Amino acid sequence: MNESVKAITGLLGKDGIGNHECEESDAGAALHFLLEHAEGNKIDPDRIALWGDSSGGHTVVSLALREQASIRCVVDWFGPTDITEMNYYPSAQDHHAPDSPEGYLIGRKDVLQNPELAGRTSPLSGITQEKDRPPMLIMHSSMDNIVPFNQSVLLYEKLRACGKEAVFYRLEGAGHGTGGFTSEDALRTVFAWVKGKMQGPSHSRRDSRE
Repeated sequence: MNESVKAITGLLGKDGIGNHECEESDAGAALHFLLEHAEGNKIDPDRIALWGDSSGGHTVVSLALREQASIRCVVDWFGPTDITEMNYYPSAQDHHAPDSPEGYLIGRKDVLQNPELAGRTSPLSGITQEKDRPPMLIMHSSMDNIVPFNQSVLLYEKLRACGKEAVFYRLEGAGHGTGGFTSEDALRTVFAWVKGKMQGPSHSRRDSRE
């Protein structure tokens, strides 16, 4: 099986434009561009894996819940999943002020004062028993000082409670994307898991955006 890797970089929102809308729009447009030009890029449109870290983890999980018919599996490295909960756990930065990364995510507003807007950014609400979801591999450091470890716990527990396939690796002592994340063991674990999910016949891709 030949692999083709494409990287997508996100845009930061500014002047009151919510990052979450930019993330969703940019990532969705990039995915559909690759699918529409799959042959020229040597991409099998029925064997797509998404992998993101930190805010990119949040983006790929959210995208997979909207575009699951195109996605075989998802790798989420320490992505936020419920920004209303982040300030209640140890962290080196504030997560609710308008000028925080999470505040920018909802248009430079206070997260705790705008629970409805903040709730729209959470992929957790898109995970239910009734809907199929792609398998997810989650990896997070127990010592992450930026995105609290609990954020991945919330995602894993919601997936398992709804009967969805998920594996969760806790890296002891690593930081926010540092330390063990670049180790051979971590990368080998991810690559082997993704390769396993790519096995099996291709199926005609259906448009099942929700």
